[in-house]
Amino acid sequence: MQYLPTAFDKTLDNIKLPLTLNAHNDMWAAHKGDVVAGKTIDSRYESGFTLVELAIVLVIIGLLIGGVLKGSEMIQQAKITATIQQVKGYQAALGTFRDIYSATPGDMRYAPQRLPGCNTGCTPYLTDSGNGIIGSPTWQSTWASQGVATLGNAPGTSSTQETYLFWAHLVTANLISGVSAKGVDSPLGYEWGVTHPAARIGGGFVVGFAGASTSGGAPGNSGQNCGNGNNAGNNGACRGASAGSTLGTGNVMVLLPGPTGSPLTTGSGAQELSPSVAAKIDRKMDDGSPINGYVLSFGDTSCYETQAGTPGYDERLTTKICGLLFSNP
Repeated sequence: MQYLPTAFDKTLDNIKLPLTLNAHNDMWAAHKGDVVAGKTIDSRYESGFTLVELAIVLVIIGLLIGGVLKGSEMIQQAKITATIQQVKGYQAALGTFRDIYSATPGDMRYAPQRLPGCNTGCTPYLTDSGNGIIGSPTWQSTWASQGVATLGNAPGTSSTQETYLFWAHLVTANLISGVSAKGVDSPLGYEWGVTHPAARIGGGFVVGFAGASTSGGAPGNSGQNCGNGNNAGNNGACRGASAGSTLGTGNVMVLLPGPTGSPLTTGSGAQELSPSVAAKIDRKMDDGSPINGYVLSFGDTSCYETQAGTPGYDERLTTKICGLLFSNP
């Protein structure tokens, strides 16, 4: 069949190049629907993406998702590293304080006379001060909260206040930052970043005394079970089944979700770390074992996986069910 020129073809013959954008749009609108080379003007200008174009878009989306996941992993690693540096920094500050003052921060007698800028509120409870123990000497018996409000410009009335004065003495001695000594001037409730330092990984640090007991259950508590908080142990030892392992003894620093929290709190989200994050910190600082060394773990029974009688972190889980205890700060 012979092809007959259309009105559109004649129009094209009269077009003078270069064709302006407005002229192009006007021409397309006027001849929309005409047939050229077997296709309408509509189909030539309104075609979809090709398979190659779709493939390119999918590759770009995949790269973006991969970048986000990798970025999240890098941020998590940075938080772990920063938290480890915090712990080491506090341990170094403690050693420096002891070298300078021959006393333990929080437990030091005559603190107002020895620390610049300290007032009567820096004075720990007289009955329990000067013994080298931070906080209640029986904390390990129940791991009860040591969170009581500071009393302001007045001597301490309870040994538990030493857990705040520990940080107040260090910051007043210009050995740490990230906390405030305002509690020695006016009453304050315990709060991360104010009375106690916040951890980079989340939660924060509480210092106390863990006694000298061994293995099982909560950190430093012989036979105690994290699941029910008593000595019955009817749902398996939270700290693992290996008897005789020396756990937290003496003064310890504990990473908790709240400054008035307890290592005995269990369940999903009850602590601040997942088993995977707890394991990474433990391996970088110590031996990677949740029940041995000076970095010890506690929390829900699901935090651990026991093989051949030896507990290890169950790193498959991502729920926050583990806490960490750092011995002998």
